[in-house]
Amino acid sequence: ITVTCEFGYTGKTRFFCKETCKGKNILIQTTEDRDEKGRFSIRYEERSHTEFDFLHVSITDLKPSDSGRYRCRSDGTVLLNLFGNQHADFDLVVTEASDFSKPKWTPRPLIRSTFVPAASPPPPPFSPSPSETIKSSDKPAAASGSSSLYPLLYVGLSLAVLIIVLVTALLIFCQRKNLHQQKGPPVKKDPTDFT
Repeated sequence: ITVTCEFGYTGKTRFFCKETCKGKNILIQTTEDRDEKGRFSIRYEERSHTEFDFLHVSITDLKPSDSGRYRCRSDGTVLLNLFGNQHADFDLVVTEASDFSKPKWTPRPLIRSTFVPAASPPPPPFSPSPSETIKSSDKPAAASGSSSLYPLLYVGLSLAVLIIVLVTALLIFCQRKNLHQQKGPPVKKDPTDFT
């Protein structure tokens, strides 16, 4: 199974985790565009500046023990991390198929980070083995965390611009004050002094 997470920005470090991205729960941590560890793989797809980047995470040879919540995460630069790391969570339920039922997979919508409006293109085709059935919960996957990164980004950038403007105005004021102090008070001439 492959799940696609979509991010407004991506950092240099990408994660695929079960539950949280701490300790043994980290399935893959990489700075590469592609990485694979056992049955788990990750692939980063950079897109144009007007589109969001994709992080594809995959699990092969699914087992019922694979059921649970997973997270794909991207750590940004220091500046972008001030607004939080981007991550998207999704739930996976794997059950054994009965002898009389056909294996089936209920597709989930495209997983997106919480700060990106969701659109649902069709998922890639998937064919589970005859002994497995994958069921998706009816509840849509939602990444935990802030509801929107972009307003925070705009506020941060606006504050940075405001600080730069104020510092520039303060520097101009100080330079003018110093210039007036260097000239000293105006010298008055005595009109009767002709020397």
